Amino acid sequence: MLGVSGAVHFHPGEVENDDCLTEEIFDARQYAAAADSLLKAGDRKEAAEQMRRSIKRSKAALADIEMPAQDA
Repeated sequence: MLGVSGAVHFHPGEVENDDCLTEEIFDARQYAAAADSLLKAGDRKEAAEQMRRSIKRSKAALADIEMPAQDA
């Protein structure tokens, strides 16, 4: 998922495109809040991992915006 640059890259089938961002936004906020708590507790390694998860969910939301949902 993370490239050499640290950027999150998606591959086909990794993003559920449903034209709704609610789940992605909720998850991203939860991971970011966990990262904040962990950083305050001094656990930088796990805080970074939680922030990566937050970014991944934010990127999924962006992909959902950029690609119209496929009608089933």
